[in-house]
Amino acid sequence: MLIESLDDALFEKYRGLIQKLSGVTLADAKHSFLQTRLRSRLHAAGCESFAEYYELLGGGADGAEVKRFIDAVTTHHTFFFREAHHFELLARHVAAKSNAGQTRFRFWSAACSTGEEPYSLLMTLAERLGDGGLARLDLKVLATDISAPTLRKSAEGVYAQEQLRGLSPERLLRHFKPAGDGGSYQVTRQLRDLVTHAELNLVHRPFPMKGRFDAIFCRNVLIYFDPPTQVDVLRRMAARLAPGGLLFVGLTETAMHAELDLEFVAPAVYARRHECGPSSAGMTPDAVPAFAS
Repeated sequence: MLIESLDDALFEKYRGLIQKLSGVTLADAKHSFLQTRLRSRLHAAGCESFAEYYELLGGGADGAEVKRFIDAVTTHHTFFFREAHHFELLARHVAAKSNAGQTRFRFWSAACSTGEEPYSLLMTLAERLGDGGLARLDLKVLATDISAPTLRKSAEGVYAQEQLRGLSPERLLRHFKPAGDGGSYQVTRQLRDLVTHAELNLVHRPFPMKGRFDAIFCRNVLIYFDPPTQVDVLRRMAARLAPGGLLFVGLTETAMHAELDLEFVAPAVYARRHECGPSSAGMTPDAVPAFAS
């Protein structure tokens, strides 16, 4: 089946639909990227043109196909210990709080993709506090993403050798177990049990979680949103931080803190000063029951 090229008019329609559904704003330079990503969905959905598939999404597509469409056109690239100094800073923060008597910690990896970020966080904490120190804390990580397939991969915690290239042999031995005969490795059960996964679209209001977080990681995803959406998402995240809680953003997203009641801690790291933003009234914690308190 020969499918014609994606013309400019349809590109604009798809771009608007993607922004409406996910908040992601595609640049003009993403025309070829979008065309390539859409072709696989056209074939799978049995459509013979980009126009037919657009009509399907707008009218007759079920929710599952819309989710497959969003998954196909969004980016999920990540790797272990990306901006490793962020995890080290958090580990020092948690160690200091723990030494001062705090035992309950809640963290949110807001665009966790296939899990490298939340597991990097937990590996760093285990190495800083020791396995015994980690076990003595009431500590949980909420890992959310818009993509259900990537969330399943994150929950499984299985990675091929090429995904683990940057890890030292010591880390691989301590935090992973061989998974089958294909050279893959799985994150230990001890760490996987500390992570709760949930599908979440960051642009949907309100966030469904009750309670506040000691740290939120929202890195390298806001760059895909337009400025008003960036500010809206970050303002709502700041409201979900506990006083003194840390917000980690991408290194290219650092200027956004000017819109919020946060103070600078380190490059791309900010702390909540005091009560700000909307309260938790009206939120529905049932969507993420493990973080209801």
